[in-house]
Amino acid sequence: MFLGNQDAALSALETLAGRAFGKNSAAAFFQIKEQLGECHAIGKGAELADLMERSAHAGPLQPYSLALRAVVSGTNRVFRNAPQEIANMAAEVYREIFAKKESG
Repeated sequence: MFLGNQDAALSALETLAGRAFGKNSAAAFFQIKEQLGECHAIGKGAELADLMERSAHAGPLQPYSLALRAVVSGTNRVFRNAPQEIANMAAEVYREIFAKKESG
């Protein structure tokens, strides 16, 4: 996902999120997780989190954006303001994507 063009990036994110949440596509969920890791790796993690929070799918994407904000900020304090269920899901996304990359 190229974040340099916010309109195109938001459109791509909406399409991907629509497949993930609307059709429960395992491939789409995988692609969302891959985008988190890739955007963080190139220093665009905060931009992707911002985009996710502007998305029409912001609610379902919240665990992903929170996990991204946690890794960008270096702390999981961002989970504190979220409902417990969302915070738990964000922590799981964080472990799946970022803890694995840090240890690998």
